[in-house]
Amino acid sequence: MSYFKDIIKSEFWFSVFIAVVVLLVYILIKILFSRLIRNKIVSVIEKSKNKLDDKIYEVVRKPLKYIINITILYIIYNIIKFELIIKDTSFIDRICLNTYSTLVIVGLGAIFYAATKNTNHMLEKLLVSFDMEVNTLFIPYLSKLIRFFVVLICLALVFSAWGFDVGAFVAGLGIGGFAIAFAAKETLANLFGGAVILTEKPFILDDWIKVNEIEGSVIDISFRSTRIRQFDKGVVTVPNSIVASSNIINYSKRNSRRATYEINLHLDTKYEELENFIKIARKTFENNQDIDKDEDVHIVLKETNKPYYRVFFYFFIKTTSYKEYLEMSEKINMDILKILDGLDIKIANQVTDIKLRGSDA
Repeated sequence: MSYFKDIIKSEFWFSVFIAVVVLLVYILIKILFSRLIRNKIVSVIEKSKNKLDDKIYEVVRKPLKYIINITILYIIYNIIKFELIIKDTSFIDRICLNTYSTLVIVGLGAIFYAATKNTNHMLEKLLVSFDMEVNTLFIPYLSKLIRFFVVLICLALVFSAWGFDVGAFVAGLGIGGFAIAFAAKETLANLFGGAVILTEKPFILDDWIKVNEIEGSVIDISFRSTRIRQFDKGVVTVPNSIVASSNIINYSKRNSRRATYEINLHLDTKYEELENFIKIARKTFENNQDIDKDEDVHIVLKETNKPYYRVFFYFFIKTTSYKEYLEMSEKINMDILKILDGLDIKIANQVTDIKLRGSDA
């Protein structure tokens, strides 16, 4: 009897020995040839003018390495004859198979999930090929929707691998659908809000918008919310249901930006000097290419009943960029100061004038 036990144990340890040899051979091949194979693949990709193969390689490389590693481990487990020392290995075999299946599904899912991150450019090309308008807001949203379904399918496959009846689960959802829908009504409202934003297109990514009291640039839209980066660099997350039901001001849709100035001139300014200043300023504005002539341009003497003469400027600058607006405004301000300097007109110091008039009284 002991003789047969020794034979069984020796056969078990022989299978362990074979498994270790397989593992060492794999590690050796990996050390010797993996870099060589990788360099060969990279050289072929670099010679190709198509950028798609670069993206495929980047997406597949890490998950494929992970899948190969776990496959080798599963093969090694199957080489070792655990049934010689354990009476019933069916439970362990099932656990190992389900675990292996789960890890492979996760690895393949990672490939498809990563691939969808690079679909933006492909979707743009597809829309252009069908003569459809490219919506920079719709494409990232669609890409996220594809990733959502990838995760959903992977979860369904994992549950199925562990013996769960996914069909029965979905049927159960149908029975309790009303209760779930009621509990998730806010989420559904946000989903429909996102759909409204995508179809009506009141804004696109990077647009400068104002929703209620929130103002800034659109940086992202997801199933639930729209993210806006304010001018203080803070990011505000607004639910899509609120965005869709609010009045949205899109400042990026305008062709120009309004500017209003008020300049207070000293009371010592003579009538002829004041008249000349306004005439020269109007002529300067007419010749300025940065000012939009299709919009209203007003330069008028607004107030004379104060301790100064107030000249009011109202016009539009040909830009929607805030940086360009500041640069153009600076040039216009310098032109105005140059006119004042040429006519020897002084800008009023309101506080000083009020004090002087008060002392005269």
